[in-house]
Amino acid sequence: MALVELPPQTGNLWQEIMKAPPMAKSPVDAQITQNITDTIMLLEMLTVQADQKPIYARDLGALQEQINTLQIQMHITTEERNSAEAAICLLRTELAESRNVANALAQAAPAAAAAAVAAATAAAASAPAHPVDKTPIPDKFDGNRSKLRAFITQLRMKVATFPDEQAKLRLAINCLTGDAMDQIQQYIKDDSVGLKDLAALIEILEEAFGNPNRVAEAEAKLCNLQQGSREFTAYYAEFQRYASEVKWDETAKLSALRRGLAYRLQNDLVTVDKDPDTIASFVALCNKLDTKRRALQSNSRLQAPRHTLQVTPSSVAETVTTTATTSSGTAPGPMDLSANRRRLSPEERTRRLAEGRCYRCGGMNHVARNCPLNQQKPIRVSEAVLSPQGAPPPLAQAQQQPEAQPHF
Repeated sequence: MALVELPPQTGNLWQEIMKAPPMAKSPVDAQITQNITDTIMLLEMLTVQADQKPIYARDLGALQEQINTLQIQMHITTEERNSAEAAICLLRTELAESRNVANALAQAAPAAAAAAVAAATAAAASAPAHPVDKTPIPDKFDGNRSKLRAFITQLRMKVATFPDEQAKLRLAINCLTGDAMDQIQQYIKDDSVGLKDLAALIEILEEAFGNPNRVAEAEAKLCNLQQGSREFTAYYAEFQRYASEVKWDETAKLSALRRGLAYRLQNDLVTVDKDPDTIASFVALCNKLDTKRRALQSNSRLQAPRHTLQVTPSSVAETVTTTATTSSGTAPGPMDLSANRRRLSPEERTRRLAEGRCYRCGGMNHVARNCPLNQQKPIRVSEAVLSPQGAPPPLAQAQQQPEAQPHF
């Protein structure tokens, strides 16, 4: 095997390494420095032994490669140190600028703090308050069929804001008792309910306690529903309760609503040029007309005086002693007291029209041509019964009867 001597440039390289400036004291630089130191020590040993022993050619090649690697690491370390110094200079500049900004803010801190507090207060005052659910909990349902629909409606309104289905189911079950609770008991498992959602629970309740003839009964109610003497709002509220159960179209519902109106309100609708074609517009019109009529009736009762005819025994006796008068003129014969009925004043006619009363007798629910008095015989003097002194006369007693009797 051939032997080679250590090249003379090895000593020069070692001297250049020894003259290199010190490097930064970082963990990476310390490791590199340690490697360089170990290499220098190896070179020293090789230099000392250069005159004593020959070195194999393969060892010289490995040493040259290690030297090249160390040179590259030194170059990289030098560049990193230069970059670090530049970064330090930049940080110092930014630190100086930050100090200037901090001093400026410190001077304006009181005013800025006051403005921030004012802005926060204004934002808090203008922010809408979180709504609190004040919907009452439904009354407990015990399986009463007539209360099922109301219970389901109240339950849906209460749980509308609940976060998940299990919370809705737990509240619904807490509102059950009696037979209704027995129907759901089988679905309760530990701390949860074995149902998919609230709709599944409602379906079970409707199957167990619902009215299978609900639609047919509602249709019958709508066909026979009448307003009578109630306000239109009360009549329409009852109409809506039954209309929600049927599957009629709007035309059929409008027809049923119109058919049940009071006679006086139907008379008011005669003056309307164009009939409403929707339930909403028809309800608005009827409510307006009904309100006006009731206001007119209230004013008429306060303003129009009531006239009554008082008949006493003495006045009847005086009438008997005078010449008897029939409805056709003055002639002997029985006297027709009904022929002396007074004519209505314009004020009285207006009042009776506003109240929906008969022009003839003042009664309700009929007109003059259908008045019951048309079927009665004239009152004769010979048929009059005189009451004792102090007792109310027969005609006065008749005036105290219900509206079917005539009022004068």
